[in-house]
Amino acid sequence: MDSFEIKDKIKKLLQDGKKLEAVKFARDFLKIGLVEARELVEAAESELIASGHYNPRKGIAFNGISLLLVIFGSIGILLLSIAGFLYWRDYQHTKHSISVVGTVIKLNYESNATAPVVQYKWNGVDRIYSSNVFSSPSAFEIGETVEMLVNVNDPYEVVINQLTERYLFAIVFGFIGAIFVLIGGVGMKLNRAF
Repeated sequence: MDSFEIKDKIKKLLQDGKKLEAVKFARDFLKIGLVEARELVEAAESELIASGHYNPRKGIAFNGISLLLVIFGSIGILLLSIAGFLYWRDYQHTKHSISVVGTVIKLNYESNATAPVVQYKWNGVDRIYSSNVFSSPSAFEIGETVEMLVNVNDPYEVVINQLTERYLFAIVFGFIGAIFVLIGGVGMKLNRAF
């Protein structure tokens, strides 16, 4: 096989989207190192691009690292979607809510954290709300008054008007989701560069 036939074989592999096979062919057939084989294949690729008969596919080579990065990015997008949903749900809740004053009557304990139990009055009836957001140290004290947001369409849909009570889960899901998307996105960009 002469040098023209070798170059034609490399160009054919490139046109079939088999760049790695072209490098392997060049290495094995010409008995040259990886760097030299890659340079030879890239030179052939440049000639093909210049001829206008070749458009290299800019796809993702799904090796193990790429697949892991795609999974990270997908999980991140899912977590960001959950955070967006939680924020939207809070917005919908507060859009139909009015503010009432409640009093912390008890603290529920879990490990070293506490969550408040609040008594509030709605339409002349005493009601009780138990928060499911635990904090350590305690964010509330017994006897403390707090602002409650009560949904006028469903008085059992209540939340304490405080950042951690309203947005804690959205913030946590959003933060972790952003990190996963960042790892996936930056990792894919770096992976493509190599």
